[in-house]
Amino acid sequence: YHSVGEIYTYLEDYSKARFYYKELTKMKGKDIVGIAFGHFELAKIVEQENKLDSALYHLKKSSEYFLLTKKTPTPYVYDVYPAWYNTKAKVYLKQNKPELAKAEFFKTLAITKESKEDFHTSNTYSDLAIMYQNLNQIDSSIYYAEMALAVAEGINYIRGILNASDILSIIFEEKAPQKALKYF
Repeated sequence: YHSVGEIYTYLEDYSKARFYYKELTKMKGKDIVGIAFGHFELAKIVEQENKLDSALYHLKKSSEYFLLTKKTPTPYVYDVYPAWYNTKAKVYLKQNKPELAKAEFFKTLAITKESKEDFHTSNTYSDLAIMYQNLNQIDSSIYYAEMALAVAEGINYIRGILNASDILSIIFEEKAPQKALKYF
């Protein structure tokens, strides 16, 4: 169910993705990690729809199921999936709580830098760059976008390269058009 849901999420067909993620959450006792990911993926969808209470609900349920895996013969490696913190941070940003959001982003970085999961690190740097861009802290935004780009290039992570380049091109488009061309 998870993989099919991811395909529909990628295709931006959220109603079909939601169906498969909900099916994942119904797998009581069969696949605890799957249930945790089902709630996590639902949280991401409803966060994008600005249903913030629902997003927090699904994040909480996800966390509870990830915690349950600690009592199984094959516990999940982290307390929650690293991008879980980014989703929570995005909720906090929409609630106008940037300091709480920043703390969640840095939780992800602490995990992914230690575990060397560079694609998560790149995504988190991009999320930080967007946060700072929205807070009109352009120097910080540039810093994190450049970090995202460097990490993504280091592992040939195309989506990360494109995300960071997009952020930088938008920032430099007005400030330094010649420099913006470098990122298009």
